[in-house]
Amino acid sequence: MQRAKENNKEPYRLKLNPAAKKRYEDKIKTIKGLDPYEHKVWSADINLLPNFQHPYIYNYMVLNVSAYTHEVYSNFKSVQQGQVFFTDGWVQDLEIVKVGQKTVISSKVNHSMRLSQKPLQPWVILSACGEVESAHCTCMAGVAEKCSHVAALLYKIDTAVRLRGHVTPTDVEAYWVMPSNITKVQGVPGHAIDFTTSSARKKALERSICGDTSTAPKIRTRLGGTCLPQKTLEDLKPLTDLMHAHRSGLCSVMEEFCHHYADPIQPSVTPKSLLRLRNPEMDGCDLMALLKYCEGLKHLVAVTGTEAAALEKNTKQQHKSDLWHSTRAGRITASIIHAVVSTSITTPAKSTVEKVCYPQKPSLRQTDSGPEAIQWGREKEDTARVSYITETELRHRDMKVEQCGFIVNPSFPEIGATPDALVYCACCGKGCLEIKCPFKHWDHNILQACTDKDFCVQFTEGRMLLKKTHKYYKQVQTQIFVTESQFCDFVVWTTKSLTTVRVMPDVGLWETLLPAAQDFFYKVVLPELVAHHYTNPPLPVSSAELPVPSHDPHPTDKPKKRAQKSTIRKTPKHKVIPPASTSTPPSDDLPVPPADLPVPLVDSQARDKNKKRARKSTIKTPLATVQPGNTAHPKRRAPEKAVLWCFCRQPEELDDMVACDNQNCPIEWFHLGCVGLSSAPAREETWQCDACLSVTYQIQPTSYTSSDLLC
Repeated sequence: MQRAKENNKEPYRLKLNPAAKKRYEDKIKTIKGLDPYEHKVWSADINLLPNFQHPYIYNYMVLNVSAYTHEVYSNFKSVQQGQVFFTDGWVQDLEIVKVGQKTVISSKVNHSMRLSQKPLQPWVILSACGEVESAHCTCMAGVAEKCSHVAALLYKIDTAVRLRGHVTPTDVEAYWVMPSNITKVQGVPGHAIDFTTSSARKKALERSICGDTSTAPKIRTRLGGTCLPQKTLEDLKPLTDLMHAHRSGLCSVMEEFCHHYADPIQPSVTPKSLLRLRNPEMDGCDLMALLKYCEGLKHLVAVTGTEAAALEKNTKQQHKSDLWHSTRAGRITASIIHAVVSTSITTPAKSTVEKVCYPQKPSLRQTDSGPEAIQWGREKEDTARVSYITETELRHRDMKVEQCGFIVNPSFPEIGATPDALVYCACCGKGCLEIKCPFKHWDHNILQACTDKDFCVQFTEGRMLLKKTHKYYKQVQTQIFVTESQFCDFVVWTTKSLTTVRVMPDVGLWETLLPAAQDFFYKVVLPELVAHHYTNPPLPVSSAELPVPSHDPHPTDKPKKRAQKSTIRKTPKHKVIPPASTSTPPSDDLPVPPADLPVPLVDSQARDKNKKRARKSTIKTPLATVQPGNTAHPKRRAPEKAVLWCFCRQPEELDDMVACDNQNCPIEWFHLGCVGLSSAPAREETWQCDACLSVTYQIQPTSYTSSDLLC
């Protein structure tokens, strides 16, 4: 069947364009109309070849005139490429046929880069004296009769004619001189590959044709039976020393000299960002299943000592460094550890989760449009550091103050810290430095600032101390244990004074602070990083679906009001929240409380809510926006669509928040200032709002004014 298909194929010459077809027919007329592509009977006897000589190749390929353009070919490139094809073995055996006084020689030439394709078929017509009359090839340039495949065929004819006189029954080695036919390339070991170049093969072939077969090219193979003694670098010691003296690149791979050529700047390996733990497939997953999945991620949180050192070295620019931002994301930093341990594990504050997992974006970090307190702190930090060094170095030996980057302790990689500097001295050892430039007290001295009950430092028994109840105290203790320091110098700078408070390690606090922070990390932070479990928008709930507190005047289980709360707020009076006004539309994310819901009014200290919020608003503002320690109220623009909380119907950023432990509370989250709290209750304590504590009593609603609602 295959043979019948071949017989039905259209002749090659009929596929040519008219001009090429006419030229092809003119060529085969000189050999009595024999078409080399249709002829079936060929001979492999090289004795049928005429006396072909090497100059005939040059005459035909370079000096001959084109039958189409009637110009000299000057085809030097094809001559060179044909030589390479022949010496590399791409030309197969010759096929010869005599037609009168003329000889037709055909062969096949493989593609050097595409062995799987059909070989090309060049042929030539030689006269009785051996000169080339015409040629053809099936390649794209074969119609012009001067392609590199025709040149390769002529080189093989020339070599066959020259070897013909040297072949005798006793000189069988002469047959080996002809390059072997390569039809398939297979993988072989490297030592068996012949790396001889085409030019080297050509020279060896010329010598072999002349009878010198001892210099024929050999394939590089392993050593045979005769093993020569191997040379060592010791034998070349004078040469290698000379090479090293001139900084030769070869010495960089020699064991004796390689250390002299090592790159002084070695690549550093820093920890990868924890944001890479994001897995969208876990979105919407049950919390228990999510926590079980997060247990398998603990090894990805670990940091080696080498990685921690490289991280600290490459983040000394702090907020100006992309690496500083990426590695802080997901880790509990010293500046927010107070908020972390103050919130609930089961219902953590969304703002706290966002501060830990999604710190300020790098694209916003270098803007100068932030609040005045931020700009003030950044501008005056260097001034405060210089003043601290000037005042302190006289009292210490060999004191050094070095700026540092983000520090992660491999013993507890969930937590990190960025002190303003690290302090070293021969008398006190290693310490860290934390600088605060309070914008609220920028023009006060330290004693004036201490009169502010919210100030971080207090004057006690003739000396300045950092308040242990202040969030800065937890920040400083975290810095001490993360950096493994012996102390921390807490510096408060104003334009009128500079105060340095030395804080020593508080082991007792740290033993409770660390487990609480780690518990928050693995139960809150990891689920958030993996599946955005706590920041996904909640499903909208209508007010009709909310449970309304019972007003039974004689309940069986009356909630007990805790005694310790009486020190913070007085016996509450109540007012009723009216329907939401048109000036402040209710949010879809928070259900509107019932119209008759009793709302507590706090003591006189909390009634001045405008001042209270002005102080507390800086706590809820993200750390990337307000410098810790700033107590001034920054200028804010209200978000386009804010989620409103508390009975004051204000956004979360207004103040720190506390959750009511009554599961049926229709409001659930309250601002600390609105309920008269100065800080969040301890985690093991339960807390309920006054509305939930008082719903069991008959309450006479009082009238309200717009100032009561907006204060």
